Amino acid sequence: MQASKIDPDSLAGFDPAELDEPWRAANLDQISRDILDRLQKAERPVVFAGGGVRLSGAHRDFLALIERLGVPVVTGWNAHDALWNDHPLYAGRPGTVGDRGGNMVTQSADLLLVLGIRRNIWLITRAIYRQTALPDTMRFTVTPRPKRPGTSSK
Repeated sequence: MQASKIDPDSLAGFDPAELDEPWRAANLDQISRDILDRLQKAERPVVFAGGGVRLSGAHRDFLALIERLGVPVVTGWNAHDALWNDHPLYAGRPGTVGDRGGNMVTQSADLLLVLGIRRNIWLITRAIYRQTALPDTMRFTVTPRPKRPGTSSK
């Protein structure tokens, strides 16, 4: 099939109406309250930050959030600039290319708030995301839509 000739006019076009965007129908206020309630009740909560906290333009909001929460923060391998290493809440980098501290903190969490991570192969370790490895851990994933030229952030 490689180098096969195609007629571009015969290809189906992109229709944004076909996108699966469940967040548009979700009650985000209620979901946010639920997450914050569970964060307050958690004994070992951890925030897992990825490159999306910068790509989304929400880095200042992210810093304000973690300061207010006061819980340990781990960063993905491509999010070294999300939180500086000497920040008092910084706990390391989890994943296959992470460090021991980051993996230990993440694996012992009873609540994992994942922000701006696409969960690539370098970050997804069996102990972090498999329900069988951490049966008592709650995981909430929040992936902001990146602000890119030519796209809307609405």
